[in-house]
Amino acid sequence: MKHFLTNKKCSALLLISSVIFPMTASGSKEFFVDQGHHDAVNGVLFAIIPPHLYIKKAFKLRDENLSSAQLQTIRDAMPEIAAMTHRVLNWQSSVNAFLPAAEQPRSIYRIQALQAPTQLYVKTLKNWKVSGTAIQFTTDYFYSKNQQETLNFRDNYVFIKTASGWKFSNHATESPDGILHCSKTTEGWVRCELPEK
Repeated sequence: MKHFLTNKKCSALLLISSVIFPMTASGSKEFFVDQGHHDAVNGVLFAIIPPHLYIKKAFKLRDENLSSAQLQTIRDAMPEIAAMTHRVLNWQSSVNAFLPAAEQPRSIYRIQALQAPTQLYVKTLKNWKVSGTAIQFTTDYFYSKNQQETLNFRDNYVFIKTASGWKFSNHATESPDGILHCSKTTEGWVRCELPEK
């Protein structure tokens, strides 16, 4: 009789678990979706929201000595800069066959001879030089070949303001800045910079 009651209790627990846990899982899935946020930098409000949410989160805007007017200019161009960065990260669409080479960013996959399934990720967009009609900046990327050492790579970009809005214009230099040297700070942060020449 004791054995029968124990089995009944186990069956009841299994039944309750099968009903509650799927509900909890589906509820938590929605709970953890990052919908983005708004961030004020020197009084300028940035909408860090989809699309390209994680690229927008990589914009380094603090401690860059940017005026409110320059921040507003970056804010206006942010959707186009994020979309271009997304194309660079996507190895299948990093080169647009319909655009002349001069009108599209360099393919880091091609430059570094990266093959699928190696994936390029964005670390930070920084080193801003901003005027009313042009924005120059660098982007630090990282990737790992064969699940081994992580490599960090920097390239530079220039966007210009046109009658139809902001668009990629060219690169600030003929070649990318290249592979970065990374080291840990005393606080434990990893800082990546160009190697000293």
